[in-house]
This record gives sequence, C-alpha cells and structure tokens, in this order.
Amino acid sequence: MSNVQPFPSSPTNLVRRLSPPAAARLARRVDALVERPASAGVDPVADCLLALESTCWAEPCVCPHRSLSRQGRVAVVTPGYDRLLTPDQARDVAAGLRADNAFAGALGLALRFDQAADQAERRRPNDGPLRGRPGGSGGRTLIAVLLLATALLALRAFA
Repeated sequence: MSNVQPFPSSPTNLVRRLSPPAAARLARRVDALVERPASAGVDPVADCLLALESTCWAEPCVCPHRSLSRQGRVAVVTPGYDRLLTPDQARDVAAGLRADNAFAGALGLALRFDQAADQAERRRPNDGPLRGRPGGSGGRTLIAVLLLATALLALRAFA
C-alpha cells in the first residue's frame, strides 16, 4: 500500500489576474523596495566604487536590467554587494574607475559599466516588449503566400 496522497482536483490557491492599474502599482512598490539604498544618506556611486575596490580579486557581474516598471537600470553584483544603479550613476562609476585606476582591470571594468549604461538607456520605458524580431511572427506573409498558391492552382486547374 502506498502512502502517496493524490493531488486535489481543484487548486487550493486561486491565481487572480491583476488589472493593469493594480499591476502598475504593485510594480512601483516592488521597484521601490529593490532600489532602496542600504543605508540612508549613502552616495551610491561612492558605495559602488568602494565595494569594487575592496573585492578587486573577484570579477563583478555588471549587466543591464529593466525593473518591473520598465525603467532601465544597471545591476552590479560582487561578493557582499548587490545594487541597481541608474545609467547616469553607472557612467559616474566608470569615470571614477578611469580616474582612480586602483586595481588591475579597472579600465576594462569601466568600459563594461559604460556599455551596460548604454544598453539600459537604449530602449525607452514605453516601448513594447523585447522581441527577437521587430516584424512579428510572419503570419500575414504566410497567409498571403497560401492565397497566392491557391490562386495559381485554381488557374492551372481551370486553364
């Protein structure tokens, strides 16, 4: 005899879809929690520079990030430090790395910060979803080709 119990036939936790205004409010709240600084009154640029210099032995992860409210940010993750910077703050960090050049590889890291800031600013917040191809799925082209093939077959059959 098995002691495995079957799953219930109906879900116990119903998933409800949020209306667009409610989803926007929730996204703003989540973004406010994520972007909250670690300590009040701390300059995020100086905080990032000090974290990068203190863990210069580890390769940081610097990548563009779009928040839930579709704002472009730059995510910086290194041991003991993870923050979201605005593109302007990321460029300031890059300028500080170039000026100070405190550790080996600082100039290459500054280039990565500049590239991530450019990628974060590339799309405006109100643009549509990120897609592989801007033209869509090609459904209209397929329909047009099928109609043309049908017309050619009909002409050939009746000619």
